[in-house]
Amino acid sequence: MQELYRIYDVPPVPRKQKYDGSAPIAVKGGTWQEQYNELWKMLVPGSGRAKFVQGEVIRIAGRLSHEILDNGGMNWDADYRAMRDQLAALLATGRAADEKLCKTVRKVSPNSDETVFGEIAKAAVEWVIRNPAYNR
Repeated sequence: MQELYRIYDVPPVPRKQKYDGSAPIAVKGGTWQEQYNELWKMLVPGSGRAKFVQGEVIRIAGRLSHEILDNGGMNWDADYRAMRDQLAALLATGRAADEKLCKTVRKVSPNSDETVFGEIAKAAVEWVIRNPAYNR
């Protein structure tokens, strides 16, 4: 790969930094959207559950959003309702998100709109920032 970078005179793609659980999580992005993307890359595996609670908060927020906004809720079932409930429960732990947001998460359904998912993703980022070393 290094040879291709040299041939085409392009800088190497930075290595993906995965969180190892040894230090508090720190984000560098400016906006909550940039922070969400940074946390996703750092904490969420290619498939399956995240290894740390912070990754699960980010992963579930993304999964719910993707199912409703991108798939129109066509796969919405008991598993998605369980994820929704788990996200609400996780946001209520550690240095918790505000109760109003937890109630909003518990009401997520295939009828929820983009605004709701923006609030949830933003809250997920804020929760991770407030709980950088929380693990249960």
